[in-house]
Amino acid sequence: MSGSFWKFGQDFGSQSPLAKLLNRAFIKIDDKPTSTEAGKIDSNSTDESLESNSFKSEDEEEEYELPNREEDYKAYKPNLSLLNDLLDDEELYTELMCSNFKLLVYLKYPEVLSKLIDYVRNSTILESNIDRVTSEDRDLVRGEDKDTTEDFENAKADKKNIDGTFEEKERTRSGEEEELENEENDSASEDTRVTLPHELEEHDDTRRARIAAEILSADVWPISSALIENEGLLAKLWSILRLPSPLSIEASTYFMKINERLLDMNMDGIIEFILKKEHIVDDFLAHIDNPPLMDFLLKVISTDKPEISNGVIQLFKKQNLVPKLIHLLDPVFDSCTQSAAGDFLKALVTISGNCPNEITSSIGPNELTRQLVSPNMMKQLMDIMLKGGNSLNNGVGIIIELIRKNNSDYDTIQTNYTTIESHPPTDRDPIYLGYLVKMFS
Repeated sequence: MSGSFWKFGQDFGSQSPLAKLLNRAFIKIDDKPTSTEAGKIDSNSTDESLESNSFKSEDEEEEYELPNREEDYKAYKPNLSLLNDLLDDEELYTELMCSNFKLLVYLKYPEVLSKLIDYVRNSTILESNIDRVTSEDRDLVRGEDKDTTEDFENAKADKKNIDGTFEEKERTRSGEEEELENEENDSASEDTRVTLPHELEEHDDTRRARIAAEILSADVWPISSALIENEGLLAKLWSILRLPSPLSIEASTYFMKINERLLDMNMDGIIEFILKKEHIVDDFLAHIDNPPLMDFLLKVISTDKPEISNGVIQLFKKQNLVPKLIHLLDPVFDSCTQSAAGDFLKALVTISGNCPNEITSSIGPNELTRQLVSPNMMKQLMDIMLKGGNSLNNGVGIIIELIRKNNSDYDTIQTNYTTIESHPPTDRDPIYLGYLVKMFS
């Protein structure tokens, strides 16, 4: 009944396991004695006091009363050794969504947030290693079982050829059977000894990584705010993009969930952090065939609205997002990379179309699509399409999408009654498809 909301059959005054853990989750930061005071203290009492300050027993930790105001917790530091136990508690997420005061204070510590990010970053590496080791161990156990079976068959054949009295045959048979049973038991023990720890370790790591991602992406303002305000923690989270490709779907999904939550909670804070990254385009394109990451990149672009521009489109244009995507359409790259680049370009054209009322995430024409239909980009795209194969299919899809989403039927400005003075040119005006038509005519 530990997971139920109403704890029937339990003492009203009793504490839940999570509450007991939270009572031990804070360590009071004691002032260190001066050298004069330290000289007056006996060495034995000094050792005892140091030991009691650094390693307190559970009873002692439960005895002192924790403060009720958040500002008073500045005199405490988090007990990181209990983080695994907290993540393993099934009531953790429920208590978090119920705004458990002690839990929120504990999770807001930068040290705790850093450990949670470590779980998210390292889970995939541990998972792949565990899968590989476990499969090797299982193959080893299968080989041992096969050898044991062959020995058993050989032993039975040898028993038929043994000469002697009936009693000698029975004694020989029973002795060999006992020996074979011992070998089988040893093999089973070795099987458990080899695979079980790896499976348990795999289960714990993946579960804790999932819980850590749920905490970091939860709709809880204090945690999201503490994460955004600490640029070092954001940089650590975004270092996932620097991991070698291919990046597992689990890690990329965790990254997307957490950052989407932060983007919804404080768009200005996340965009300000993104604008400081000098190689963000290269970091994302290194994982071009990873759908969660590319979906998040598209969402970042969609935050740059015509009414309130935040500088994201200018940053991506400066870092040559469109030319690099066109380059990835070349047949020198594998078909998955070509298709992923083509799909992203088509999605970019869709949200940048001259039809803002069709989709909610539309941002209208912009400098990225204007660069896409420029003479240089169109010539490069046509040269790649002439190489045939998958490049031709992707190129045709991009051209069709450009024409569908940017034809003059969607123009809202009446050219017959518009002057340059009344509507001066901007970088959000409809894009010009004349170069595209000339090259493909």
